[in-house]
Amino acid sequence: VCSSDLLIDLNPSLVYRAGAELQAHGHPVAAQGIVARAETLLRDRLKATPDDTRTRYDLALAWYLTGRWEEAHRIIERLAAEEPGSLTYAGMLGTLAALRGDRREAEEISAELVRAGGSRPSPGRTYWRARIAAALGERDLAVRLMRQSFDQGNHFTLQLWHWIPELAGLAEDPPIDR
Repeated sequence: VCSSDLLIDLNPSLVYRAGAELQAHGHPVAAQGIVARAETLLRDRLKATPDDTRTRYDLALAWYLTGRWEEAHRIIERLAAEEPGSLTYAGMLGTLAALRGDRREAEEISAELVRAGGSRPSPGRTYWRARIAAALGERDLAVRLMRQSFDQGNHFTLQLWHWIPELAGLAEDPPIDR
């Protein structure tokens, strides 16, 4: 058995993944415990290196996983300002906006992902639009976008269903060809 301290020392994102797996398999209390411990350790790291992008992103992921979407949004918003054009930060901002109930912002970010891609297909942009749609509760659109993302070259991984809470319900949808 590994402690969360050891997991964070090896790779902080392992803690997020472990917490997400525990949550996906019906162990929310254990997931909350490991993510809470990760949060403490990540905050300690940030005291020593406050500008470390990876640590800030990992902390935002921990908060996202535990439903602390406002806190996660604040971190991702700062990271996006530091790295304009980041697809990951834009997609997370849209997803977090949807989870926070800000439909207008979520839809604006989704539309911007379309505009930024131009006429060139982008499985990453389509994937993030699917996450935003799923977080908005637009299941049919999310399924259609996930299928489109796969058609554009996105590869199925367990991450899509286990590590991404808003996509978890889509894994059982027959139209998604895995």
